Amino acid sequence: MPGHPPRSTTRGSTYACLMRLLSLLLVLCIEGGLTELRLYSDLVHQAQQRALTISRAVASDPRVARAVIARDPEGEVQALAEHDRRLTEAQFVVVTDSRGIRCSHPDPKNIGKPVSTDPSDALHGRETVSFESGSLGLSARGKAPLRDADGVIVGEVSTGFSAKDLHHQLLAQLPSVAENLGLQLVAGTIGIVMITLHHRVELKKLAREIDVLRGLLRDRPRASEGHQTPPSSDRQPDQPAAPDQPAAPDQPAAPDQPAAPDQPAAPDQPAAPDQPAARSPAGSSPVPDLRLGKYRSRQIMEEIVAVLRSAPEPISTAQIADKIGRDRSTAQRYLKDLERDDYVTMILDRGSRGRPRHLYQWRDKPSPPPARPNP
Repeated sequence: MPGHPPRSTTRGSTYACLMRLLSLLLVLCIEGGLTELRLYSDLVHQAQQRALTISRAVASDPRVARAVIARDPEGEVQALAEHDRRLTEAQFVVVTDSRGIRCSHPDPKNIGKPVSTDPSDALHGRETVSFESGSLGLSARGKAPLRDADGVIVGEVSTGFSAKDLHHQLLAQLPSVAENLGLQLVAGTIGIVMITLHHRVELKKLAREIDVLRGLLRDRPRASEGHQTPPSSDRQPDQPAAPDQPAAPDQPAAPDQPAAPDQPAAPDQPAAPDQPAARSPAGSSPVPDLRLGKYRSRQIMEEIVAVLRSAPEPISTAQIADKIGRDRSTAQRYLKDLERDDYVTMILDRGSRGRPRHLYQWRDKPSPPPARPNP
């Protein structure tokens, strides 16, 4: 269909749109996964710092250090640790002595047993955080050294938050992440659809340009025929021969029948063929003796000449192109041919906005002088 892109091109545009949408979904899925990983990492870090803060607070209580030194005869360490654990909602608060033996544990059966993780860093006076698995499972932990009143390390305090609690906190943040990704999906889809529509408009413009080129190619054979036709074929058949052309030798009637002396030929009444057929409005072509350029169509030339002759005032290239239904570049090429042969006058007009533009006005060439009769 003229002016419309081929169906295969439209299918290709739709396929490209679907591929862009799939790429957008893939990017958003990757972004969502990376966002979840970052959020989980932040939650683990926050849990570790919170566990370390609780361990510091428990270790700073002098009652805990005294009970550990006294071997905790009445279970005072267990009571203090469990109180702090329930208050902070931690998974565990474990206090050990200088050998790593538990003095408190959420499961009383584990009291008096060595801890499952290495306590050496805390027993050497270094605070540490970790994310590791112990007797209660995977957890984010913080450890601090336990000192007596003189600053001597007598044990360590370890606090942890379960990884399951961290997963629950992560799931609680999923709606906000999904909302953000949904907004990005909507915005991206709108952008992709707009780009696809823009490409289709450009394809339609390209299809129209291709139709114009096809029309020019269809006119090319006619233009070639017009270019190959010799100029003499366009002249009227009754055009007289040149005045100095001698008579044919087989016509001796001229000397036998001299003109009567009382009937001389009127010099002021030239024969009708002396009028140039190029300027005759009744001829078959407005400009029959015009030299057509390469790839020029006589039909288009006649349309332009008709517009120029009928225009009461100088006319622009755009106006001529509108009247003949052609593009400006085509009209410009034919106007240059007419200007070359002095059929039009080009006028440079500044216009109301000061922008120069070319106007064209038809002008008839002066008729050649009548041929003098042979004496």
